[in-house]
Amino acid sequence: MQIRLIFQILCLVFCTASLTSARHTFQGTSVAELNEQSFRQLTGIGSEDKKIKEDFIVFFYAYWCSYCRKDSPAWIDFKNQNNNENIMVFHCPDNQAFCEQLYVYSYPTILLFPKDTYQYCIFSGVRDQYEIQKFWSKKCENEQLYEIKV
Repeated sequence: MQIRLIFQILCLVFCTASLTSARHTFQGTSVAELNEQSFRQLTGIGSEDKKIKEDFIVFFYAYWCSYCRKDSPAWIDFKNQNNNENIMVFHCPDNQAFCEQLYVYSYPTILLFPKDTYQYCIFSGVRDQYEIQKFWSKKCENEQLYEIKV
């Protein structure tokens, strides 16, 4: 009985520590994490002119998502390789309603917002640095575009 209780306590401690560190997947990296307000400010989404100011690519994630944690090193490497301020991450559990307005319901989701449009395209390739770089370079060329409804 005591061994079982000790095991449960240890499991609780280690599981909680794992989730806590996962919550800060991008903390201390070069990748900027946005909230709804900063996202709208930087991209122009929700503005009256209905135009994206610059090309943006965003990794939408949740701290509890194991695929997000697995893919985060490739995203960090992609960001470091490009050294571009328009490569960002967005934590959906903290901004659930906004993610739903962009139809982001699964994680990770990578969206590219090409400048001078009010649209986005969805990355559907292998989430490694090489494939993400190809997607970023094409700026939604030959991709299905979706209108932003925000």
